[in-house]
Amino acid sequence: MIDMNEELPVTIAIAERKYKVKIQPEEEEVFRQAANLIKDKLDGYARLFAYKDKQDLLAMVLLEYVTQYINIEQKRSFKDDEIIVKLEQLDSMLDEQLCMV
Repeated sequence: MIDMNEELPVTIAIAERKYKVKIQPEEEEVFRQAANLIKDKLDGYARLFAYKDKQDLLAMVLLEYVTQYINIEQKRSFKDDEIIVKLEQLDSMLDEQLCMV
């Protein structure tokens, strides 16, 4: 039986290289999905662009995912700001109602 607090040694293949990582058992599927997504993206870029080595493809994959990450973070930050404004409005309305009582 695997102790959920114990790290699990896993080998992940990226760009024809193997990397040994230690992860929490519940993270294993996510790591494997990530490795498969990277592989698929590498294969897609390899079909579309000329490249000298896998490093060029990895750079393109990294750029794509970091760009997506930044866009998501900016949207999340905007939503957080909207929520704060709405909460402040509600707080103000509640204060007004409490002062009337």
